[in-house]
Amino acid sequence: MVIKVPASNINIQPSKKSTDDLTLLKRAIDSTGDAVLITGIDDRILWASKPFYDRFLPEDASIIGKSRREILDRQANAFKDPRLFREYLGSLLDRPLEKGGAEWELTGTSRLIHMRSYPVNAADGELTGRVEIYREEEPEMITCRTGLDIVDTIPVGILAVDERLNIISYNRAAADFIDDRLGFTPEELKTLEALGTDHPLTRSAIKSLSDGKSVHIIDYNPAAGQDIYFDLTATPLSEPGRIYGAAITIADSTGRHKELEKALKSAKDTDFFINLMSHDIRNFNQVTMGYLEMLELSENLSEDERSYLAKSLSGVVGSNKLIENVRKVRAVQESGDQNLSPTDLSKVLRDDIDFIKSNHKGPGIKINANIPADCKIVANQYIHEVFRHILENAIKYDQHPEKAIDLEVKDAKADGQDCWNITIADRGPGIPEDRRQAIFERIGQTTRGAGIGLSMVKLIVLKHGGRIWIENRVAGDLRQGSRFVVQFRKA
Repeated sequence: MVIKVPASNINIQPSKKSTDDLTLLKRAIDSTGDAVLITGIDDRILWASKPFYDRFLPEDASIIGKSRREILDRQANAFKDPRLFREYLGSLLDRPLEKGGAEWELTGTSRLIHMRSYPVNAADGELTGRVEIYREEEPEMITCRTGLDIVDTIPVGILAVDERLNIISYNRAAADFIDDRLGFTPEELKTLEALGTDHPLTRSAIKSLSDGKSVHIIDYNPAAGQDIYFDLTATPLSEPGRIYGAAITIADSTGRHKELEKALKSAKDTDFFINLMSHDIRNFNQVTMGYLEMLELSENLSEDERSYLAKSLSGVVGSNKLIENVRKVRAVQESGDQNLSPTDLSKVLRDDIDFIKSNHKGPGIKINANIPADCKIVANQYIHEVFRHILENAIKYDQHPEKAIDLEVKDAKADGQDCWNITIADRGPGIPEDRRQAIFERIGQTTRGAGIGLSMVKLIVLKHGGRIWIENRVAGDLRQGSRFVVQFRKA
């Protein structure tokens, strides 16, 4: 209904405070509480609402005329994942004709910001700019309005039971699971007891209700002979003083299961070829070494020929050692963090020192060891590979007639935890700072040594939850040798 008022009854006097339509519009937008940003075709900011400044740029007096990209980083800092914000909005700026929408969580709160971005076109359809609207909303409000619709669209089954295992609700995916995999219609299955107490769904719900904790069952196969798997998670539903039920999620894990089977098959195939190559190459090396050792017995070799022969033998020995290290790396990758237990570090180090001395051929070596009598770490059988390899390298690259190594164990702190720092200092040529990370990488990454020994050392240290790094033995003087520092938490 339209009410017509005679013009003679209206008496509006122009006021000095009368406001133009654009200003009224801006004030109206400000009053909504939405953060609004308007940019022109050249990506320059034309206007920003007061809530936009308050929410994202509280310290800026004005951003009018600035490039949209110029304030991107500062605005991104308001969100828990700035990278996602920058990448998404940057992609929209690169495609000005597209509409966009996204949702991000604010830093330090549980609130969400919903963003909508629209291109602005003139009457003739020509692009003239862009408007961005950021609306704040609490997650609970979203759930209240659209919870049922969202739950039904989730591709994960959600089944809720009370404390007596009676089914009180389920979403569409759970209904499909009951119908397709359990042999019941959702209307027929009133309680999990109908499945039996040994059924994974029933078992997980009972345990969750009794223990008050989440229970996980991985790769449950509901139908023997069918390659279909699900992950089940039962989580207790509680209020102060009591647990009144459990929610069970049912997620299809068939794809992951197949990928895992494929990875395991690939690993077995890799192990087969590694073992095959290791066996055959070692056999060839043994034949080669036998002939070289026979040649070494000859009395008619010149000094140069003996030198070449020694290098050939060294190459064969190195080849065998590399093969053995490949096998060890494979073993460490698979089980390097297993069977860890409190270990006497002082005994490990003294055993390794004795091993190095007894296996060393050539000029004498002196290892100055300062090891506390009672020092323990959590370790397994691979721990010896760490110190023996570092000690072997210290001898190998020390060109002095007498080899000297300093080994010391000291108290340390890392991330608030008590640790042992084991330092092994050599008198070798030193390692430049820009090469120190590379020597722990694979073959060909370093000018110092060959093979995968130090990469294996680092792998073992990481599997033990430790750290390893390199320093100059003498501060500021690279030529005085290196100090390897290995850090483990105290047991």
